[in-house]
Amino acid sequence: MISIQPVAPPPFHWWSAAPHRPFFAVGLVQMVLTIAWWGAELTARHTGWWPMLDIVYATWAHQYLMLSGFIPFLLCGFLLTIVPRWLGQAEIPAQKFVLAWSLMTAGALVFWIGMFTSEVLLGVGVVLTGLGWVLGWITLMRRLLRGGRAEGRRHVAYALTGAGLGIVAHFAWGVWLWRGDWIWLDLARELGVWGMMVLMLMVVLNRMYPVFAINGLHEQLGSLAPEVAPPTSPSWFLPLAVALIAGRVTLAVLGEQPSLWLFDLPLLTAAAWVAWGWRLPALIFAPLAWTLYVGWMWLLVGLTLEAIQSGALALGYGELFGKAPLHALAIGLFGSVFLGVAGRVCRGHSGRPMAADRLTTAVFILFQAAVLARVLGEFPQPGGDTPFFNIAAALIWVICAVGFAWRHLQMVVLPRVDGRPG
Repeated sequence: MISIQPVAPPPFHWWSAAPHRPFFAVGLVQMVLTIAWWGAELTARHTGWWPMLDIVYATWAHQYLMLSGFIPFLLCGFLLTIVPRWLGQAEIPAQKFVLAWSLMTAGALVFWIGMFTSEVLLGVGVVLTGLGWVLGWITLMRRLLRGGRAEGRRHVAYALTGAGLGIVAHFAWGVWLWRGDWIWLDLARELGVWGMMVLMLMVVLNRMYPVFAINGLHEQLGSLAPEVAPPTSPSWFLPLAVALIAGRVTLAVLGEQPSLWLFDLPLLTAAAWVAWGWRLPALIFAPLAWTLYVGWMWLLVGLTLEAIQSGALALGYGELFGKAPLHALAIGLFGSVFLGVAGRVCRGHSGRPMAADRLTTAVFILFQAAVLARVLGEFPQPGGDTPFFNIAAALIWVICAVGFAWRHLQMVVLPRVDGRPG
């Protein structure tokens, strides 16, 4: 009788066992490198010890790296993992995302080299990363077109809209690099921040916050968790947000900043209504859940500052807050939600308890200091324009990024601790 031996899995098979593993690994490294480089750049501007970039102006490289450097990896890793669950479908196999990951990783590496050597390499990096991002988006769109749960399809459609706008923003930056036409840089910034980042995070929070809130209480407190009704997410919010964001982006690209309050104010009102429906005092005991609520609070802060600044421009007072509204959104909203969602995904998909540990909680609290410092850096300071707040924000964020990556990289590059696949 012939004995058939089971085929051993290939070495490091767990690396591609779930999409978030390879994408999060590169995304976390990219995040640390991006923030560390920007901190060094800010310090160099006021000390002269670091050679300034001469291939591309550092501020525009900073815009690209923040919107197209590490976010696409985190976004693809999250969506490729979670979309099948939202739709009630089977997981996406490795052969459907490895090519996308490979192109994006190669593009990131080439872009970093190009920053210090060649504008041509910058362009090649943009194209490679963009192609990988498009492949990932197509994979997700095919899953959406297969059908699935109605509620899941709604959120996936909005999420893919945001991801698609991020791809347009990504290539718009490349067109600016090629042609030098500043409207493309403006389009890249507005679509990247509002069309991709803000919209995507609104979708993620509307879908996941109610689940995080209730599950977080039970995971953190066990049998001691209070019995509370799950917070609600109104069905009208996302379509309204899409319409308002579309109007806002259009006016911003056309240079109509004094009129932006027409869209910022109703979006702020709607977001505040959602926040009121989400209030749940018991969440103080569930860090992985209240991190998301804090992120939503930064959304309200950013929208408030945007509306006031636009109104001031309309009345002829000039800019009051500079880039403070932008950083309340791009750092406060994004960073807070990322720490909460990525932490939960990494822990849950590595077989670990969902409850946040002390390091993760400490990183989140310290990160809020970084956001506050960066926002305050845009306000008038005693003694004139000083870089203290901006440099402090960058250095604190570097510490937070390193701490978060140190704790969570092992969760995505090593096998699950419970021995299960995935």
